[in-house]
Amino acid sequence: LGAVSDDGDPNGVWFTYRIEAKLTLSSVDYWMDYPGFGYNKDAYVANGNMFSFPSNSFAGAQFVVMPSAAMLTGSPVTVTSMFDPNAGSVQTAEVIDPTEPNVFCIQRRGTTLARIYALSNLTTTPTLTSTDVAVPTNSAPSTDATSTNGNVLDTIDGRVFNAVWRGGRLLAAHNIQGATHIGTWWYEFDTGTWPTSGAVTLVQSGQIQDSSLDRFDGAINKNATGKISVLFTSSSSTVTADMTVASRLSSDPAGTLGTPSVLESSVGNNYTSIRWGDYFGVDVDPVDDVTFWGVAMLVGASNDWITSIYSWTVPGTTNQAPSFFQWIRGVQLSGNLASLAADDGDYLTARAGLVLFAGEAPAQLVTETVAPSITLFGIDVSFVAKANTPGLTQRIDIWNWTKGQYDLLGTQAATTTNSSQNVSATGPMSQYVDPATKKVRIRTSWKQTGLVLLWPWTVSVDQVSWSITSA
Repeated sequence: LGAVSDDGDPNGVWFTYRIEAKLTLSSVDYWMDYPGFGYNKDAYVANGNMFSFPSNSFAGAQFVVMPSAAMLTGSPVTVTSMFDPNAGSVQTAEVIDPTEPNVFCIQRRGTTLARIYALSNLTTTPTLTSTDVAVPTNSAPSTDATSTNGNVLDTIDGRVFNAVWRGGRLLAAHNIQGATHIGTWWYEFDTGTWPTSGAVTLVQSGQIQDSSLDRFDGAINKNATGKISVLFTSSSSTVTADMTVASRLSSDPAGTLGTPSVLESSVGNNYTSIRWGDYFGVDVDPVDDVTFWGVAMLVGASNDWITSIYSWTVPGTTNQAPSFFQWIRGVQLSGNLASLAADDGDYLTARAGLVLFAGEAPAQLVTETVAPSITLFGIDVSFVAKANTPGLTQRIDIWNWTKGQYDLLGTQAATTTNSSQNVSATGPMSQYVDPATKKVRIRTSWKQTGLVLLWPWTVSVDQVSWSITSA
């Protein structure tokens, strides 16, 4: 049973569907257990483990393809069922890229392999293709996780708990048995042009392990700026169950995550039901494409299980070079955009120009960069320049997209040899980034405030760089 909203309003109209999941093989009926769900631009895909009536013997995995165009309008849908007797506990990926024709799936295949599946031709005659990829040796959990009051939390096995595909990369995570505690193993695969040609390769993988805590039931996703977050449970004899996250920047060493942080802790401390959150999930906000949203399980005040939904961002600092420049006052003499990229003696130079009103700066340079996202936590600017005469003041302003005006960042005396002016934006950072283009803009101006020795004087800019902390 499933439902599809007709628009972005969850309180609006929904189209409901009842799809047959029963499978008959050699006159024996099989039912679907442990369903997974994924999608791409063309179809929804459900899959699950097939067990017989009534003996519950395992037969393999079924994949059910439902083209989405009809379902989005509430029309009848033609469903295709495919079966793989060699598959089990396969996880179907969310494929959010708007042009990708395949839906990818993944299964942990023993201690040294991952099996990758591709479902293709989803709106015509769907096909199922698979390939095995070598991964570092790992073992499925052999024990449950420790919790408070002598209780344990079910680690189930080494199956993959969620998967996501974007930008040519498939990400997934599963539980492992560590030397002393349960851990989480995560992967990033490059699917390349497979299944049309080529092969799937392992880009990186890593472990989430702790010497005093079990870390398990990992769910993973990747945002538009390349940051990866893994959501999981942490527990021990003194920690009932914490909703925990660990993240990485795209610039971090391969296979590494940052220090885990607790998003939310359980209130109760005596959970006796054992079965634990094997449907954890992480998604990326579709509006800003950088904020992570996670769904996890915690213990409530009555020692029953509760579902927690939490959002977080992953700040990371990048150094940004200018993407645009323009002299709005002054006459350019030499240099180009590349001259601003490094402090190397390659100058962008202009001489003082005409002004339109008294007190206006006769040399004004506008430079822009494009931030990694619109969710910013800090903007720092370093401006390296010199003038050919003393007596000038150098001023840096930042464009406020909300107010439609420049805000002052700082002033200092211009020097006749290279010097760096370092300034930082304050207040809400959202006002300094264009929500449509992610542009950040500054204006640097020079005007006479003392005795100058030359006229028209010149200014030379060696480097403009932004240090932007963003989600």
